Amino acid sequence: MALVMFIVAFAASFGPLPFLVAAEVLPMRYRGVGLTIVGVIAHAASLVVVAVFLSLEKSIGAGVYFVFSCFVATGAVFVYARVPETRGLALQEIDALFGDTAEKKFGSEAVA
Repeated sequence: MALVMFIVAFAASFGPLPFLVAAEVLPMRYRGVGLTIVGVIAHAASLVVVAVFLSLEKSIGAGVYFVFSCFVATGAVFVYARVPETRGLALQEIDALFGDTAEKKFGSEAVA
């Protein structure tokens, strides 16, 4: 039952968050590559959780839920403190909010 509750809570909260933020924040010309990178990182993180869960549960028992809840709490604090609100902003306003730093770093030819 705890696993089902975790899956439902994750799918309704932190699961889609990287994709939603990346889709809002990345400029159109970088969005395809950016979302691909976000997807790979998100699935790799899920793979790590799946790979270590059983061995952690065997070694520390129910404390494994505390360990993962600490990661989630840290993520929630990070999102609250560092991710700006973009509700009601146009894509151009979001671009201005974050700035177009990739073009400044790599040049327009490298990221076109």
